[in-house]
Amino acid sequence: MNFTSDFTMTINGRSVASLQSIPVIDPAKGEPFASAPRATAEDLDRAVEAAHAAQPAWRALGIAARRALLLQAADRIEGAADDLARLFVQEQGRPLEGAKGEILQAAYWIRATAKLDP
Repeated sequence: MNFTSDFTMTINGRSVASLQSIPVIDPAKGEPFASAPRATAEDLDRAVEAAHAAQPAWRALGIAARRALLLQAADRIEGAADDLARLFVQEQGRPLEGAKGEILQAAYWIRATAKLDP
């Protein structure tokens, strides 16, 4: 993965352009390494509406299918852990080991959530 380019918003499964962007600053260098969209209140409203609209379909999948999707998400996070950790270092200025640990903890907790009974 390449995290050294501009980022986009995703709303309702689609990449959404933004009229404005903000620089993503590498705190170690004090320089931007990418730009991120500046979401508007309307963007937030659309994202919340999309989440509400998606909820019935998510519920209809059933617990087994939802668990499988959560486990796939955890697998993808683990598979990208090195790249995501480097991004965290650039974005937050934290040590690589701590950044990777945080990424792996996210995958751990997604897996733990997938094991919960409804």
